Amino acid sequence: MEQIHARLETLGTERAHVSADLARAEQAVTDLLTVRRRPARTLRRTVQRDRDRVKSRLVAIDAAVRQLQDELAALHARVVAIRAELAQLSRRDDPLTAGLTIAQYSERFFALQHELRDLVGGEPGVAA
Repeated sequence: MEQIHARLETLGTERAHVSADLARAEQAVTDLLTVRRRPARTLRRTVQRDRDRVKSRLVAIDAAVRQLQDELAALHARVVAIRAELAQLSRRDDPLTAGLTIAQYSERFFALQHELRDLVGGEPGVAA
């Protein structure tokens, strides 16, 4: 999860830079189109190509952010499921828990704790 949060932060910074680049590119296109004399075709194409490149990068960043947010939501859902199962294992009167041998109980309990630790890393408040 820490890696996803770090990547989201990086993408947010990158998105801000690309948005600023897009604003500059849009301004350059506007400036070119409002001059009295017709700008050179190569200059127009270059400026428009730069604008299109920046727009494409912005779309790619937005897609990456959406994908990371989906991954983060899936991880949060898994953490909730693990915590629910750990809570169920802690209830001795639960029929599922009562039917487990000590070895089965221990194996499942420690596997869930290990998976939870792997998912959330060193984040505070992780203790189940």
